[in-house]
Amino acid sequence: MSWLNDIVDFGSSVLGFFTSNNIGAQIVKTAITGYAVNKINKSIAKDNEKKSTQQDTGNRIQLDPDTEARIPVVYGSAFVKGIITDARMSNNNQTMHFCLTLCERTGVKLSDNAYSVFNFLQVYHNDQLCVFESDGQTLKHLVDRTNTVNAKPAGQIRVYCYRGSSIEPTTPEGYTNPSMPPAYSIMPGWTANYKMSDLVFAIVRVDYSKEKDVTGLGQWEFKLRNTMTLPGDVIYDQLTNKRYGAGVPATEINV
Repeated sequence: MSWLNDIVDFGSSVLGFFTSNNIGAQIVKTAITGYAVNKINKSIAKDNEKKSTQQDTGNRIQLDPDTEARIPVVYGSAFVKGIITDARMSNNNQTMHFCLTLCERTGVKLSDNAYSVFNFLQVYHNDQLCVFESDGQTLKHLVDRTNTVNAKPAGQIRVYCYRGSSIEPTTPEGYTNPSMPPAYSIMPGWTANYKMSDLVFAIVRVDYSKEKDVTGLGQWEFKLRNTMTLPGDVIYDQLTNKRYGAGVPATEINV
């Protein structure tokens, strides 16, 4: 069994075509991955709201852009669910990699002229705290609100955190891993040109396993902390930043 078996029932003849290496099979893989990402994003946005209608898999699927998927700006501490901005299938259709874009990286603080820094405090999966192995990326177990430990999905999920670009890996608070790789060496199909500049994001790898109840991305939430917290710094950042702020020249601001 694989991700694709849970997305749609192809029938034996179609599955034979899908596993081939011809151009048509590659197009089908791309279309199905896009369909899966669209369904997952809608599920996250609507808090697992289930739809009563089913897609006729015999018809062509046209996916519309999600105009509501805006990248937030975070100051201080906040919980962020993230937006799926890429998804890749690998390992004979057994593994999915998802890129969850969490927020914009903010600029230099006016108060001390230092760059603002993001830290990952905690990671939650389906409203359960993720406890990782010593590498800070491989899931060891989950802990729910009653402190019940669930070790069933151990090893099936990996979370790679980045705090500003593909070459700025980090680990959640309490973990240290100096050998964390750049994002483009984790995400299948990415190259060094996939910079993810000025973005805080996470790559979530999920290895399919029905026996361990790991058959989908599920709900994710990340507690972030930005060192930019002072009101004056925040206002100045919003006024001057050309990427997400007003882009007002600093020379026009009387500080």
